[in-house]
Amino acid sequence: MVVLGARAAEIKKHLPAGVFCLVNRAWRRGQLSSLRAGLRHVPVKAAFLVYPVDLPMISPNIIQRLAARFRRCNRRPCIVMPRFRKRLGHPAVFSADLRIELAHAKTAREVVHRDVGRIFTVPARSDVLWMDFNTVKEYDRCLRLFRRQR
Repeated sequence: MVVLGARAAEIKKHLPAGVFCLVNRAWRRGQLSSLRAGLRHVPVKAAFLVYPVDLPMISPNIIQRLAARFRRCNRRPCIVMPRFRKRLGHPAVFSADLRIELAHAKTAREVVHRDVGRIFTVPARSDVLWMDFNTVKEYDRCLRLFRRQR
């Protein structure tokens, strides 16, 4: 599922066929409003992965390792996140029981850091966990790195 906000009509044209696309008309309220909009379409008892779309350098391997670590998590609630040099990054897997906290929080970060004992990590090999792009210059940087990695 992809949740779009600003410029949704323009961006939607570039999504691959078969991707469930949801438009969050309240996107001006922040990223958490998009997460909440998406969660309305996820089964209540299902865990969910939160993956900001502006982090293009995340490898499928990181996603697979996050999912494997989540399946081994024996504590609930549980959040599984990648870590590089003691710093947490994206994406993150949340257990279903955190939906209630997210519904009442001001930010997802607030929920993540409320209890560090429920955070389980997967080591990452680089800083791509935070390498987002918000400008053309940042996009070009990510594109160069992507091409080098391939």
